[in-house]
Parts: sequence; structure tokens; C-alpha cells
Amino acid sequence: MGSDPEEPDAGAGDLSIDIDPELIAAAMSAVDSRVGKKKKRGFAPSRLTEETGDPVTVDLELEVERSHAAMTAAPLPEPAPRPAPRAAPPPEADDERRLAVLRLRETTDRLRRVEAELVRTSEARDALDRQVRELREAAQRVQNDAEQARIRARRDREEIERGAEEKVLRGLLDIVENVERGVAHADADPARVLAGLNMIAEQFRMLLRRLGVERIEAAPGTLFDPAQHEALLHLPTGDVLPGCIVNEVAAGFLLRGRLMRPARVVVATTPPDGK
Repeated sequence: MGSDPEEPDAGAGDLSIDIDPELIAAAMSAVDSRVGKKKKRGFAPSRLTEETGDPVTVDLELEVERSHAAMTAAPLPEPAPRPAPRAAPPPEADDERRLAVLRLRETTDRLRRVEAELVRTSEARDALDRQVRELREAAQRVQNDAEQARIRARRDREEIERGAEEKVLRGLLDIVENVERGVAHADADPARVLAGLNMIAEQFRMLLRRLGVERIEAAPGTLFDPAQHEALLHLPTGDVLPGCIVNEVAAGFLLRGRLMRPARVVVATTPPDGK
């Protein structure tokens, strides 16, 4: 400890120790403190004091020796193990990783397209539902309008029929009254009764004309018309030409140009002798 500081320590060998300056400062402070205490209570010289004659130097060497012993006794921290280098992945793993990434991207794109198509399909379905609902409402309105039109048409037809019936009945009332008067005077002059019947017949004809009823012409010698005449009998005769009407059995009538009842007639044919 008292030798030249330039000589190497035989016990240290090749080991070099760096002392922290803060530790030296703390040791010096402790030495100063102890020296002060020893001066107060009397300092007992040691072996090194006798050799050097300097108690401060002895105490400083003792403190340095104790610090050196404590630092050499403490185990040095082992260095942290370095992580093993990561082995480079084989080329096949890189290819598989790239292929997986590509497949993932394709799947994601396909999923996005499917979602977009689903949205468009949903919107189209909603539009179709609205159109169907509107068409149903329109069909319901048309059906209601048609039903109302049928009801109005039926009411109008019934009203027209009632009006026509009233018109006919009003015309018949006068005729019925004249018939009753003629029956009441049936025992009177036959000429007057005949005149009354002729008047009643004329009233009937006038009423039919007001109603739009016309009598079909079926006088003898008139050409037979199957659209207006009905042949009840074919009579061989030379009085009229063949195919003409011989006589009228029942009168036929037209209502405003439409056939109500055909005239029932007898039609002439060629006689057997050809005359």
C-alpha cells in the first residue's frame, strides 16, 4: 500500500478496475470526518502511522483498501445473452406468403363486389316493391271505378226502363179507357162501335210510332225477305210470282230499325202445271 503507485499490484494480475469518482469523493468525505473525530478524541497511531508519520495518509489508504476489497468481492454482472439471429425464411415460405396475401386481397375485393351487388339488389327489390304496391293500388282504384261505373250504368238502365215503361203505360191508359167506353156501348149502333174500334186501332198505331215501332211491309206480291219475313207455308199458286208473299198471317215489327218480330207470311211457289 505504501509502495510506488507506478508498480503493478502483484495480486491484481491483468484485472483493471475503474473506481467511480463519486465513490472516491464519498471516501474522502468519510476520511475527513474520521480524521476530525480522531483529532477531537485523540488519534491512536497505527503501524502505517509509525512508518509514514501521517495519520491522514494511513486512514485514506485504509479506506481505499476497504473499497477495493468490497468491489473485488462483489460479483461482476454477467452480460445479457444476445438473441440468436433469426434464420432467413426459405424462398418457398415467401412464395406461399405472397400467394396468401394475393388470395386475401382477391377475397376482399370479391367480398366488396358481393356487398355492392347486394346493396344494388336490395335497392332494386325495394323499387320493385314500391312499383308492385303502386300497381296494386292503381288496380284497386280501377276496380273500384269499374264497380261504380257498373252501378251507375245499372241505375241509368233501370231509370231508362222505368221511363220507357211509364211512357208506354201513359199511352195505353187512353186506349184502355176508349176500349172500356166501347164495351159499355156495345149494345148501341154497330156503326158507332166499329168507328170506336177503328179509333182505338189508330191510337195503338200512333203509340207504336211514338215508341219507334214500325210495321214490316208484307202486302201480297211483296218479295220474300228472310231477314224480315218468316215463311209459315209455301203455296203453289199462279196469282203472284214464285218467291213472293201470298198473304200475311201475323204482322212483323221493327224497333228503331231493329227486328222485333218477323212478319209471318205464306210464300208462293211454282204450281205443278207450270202456269
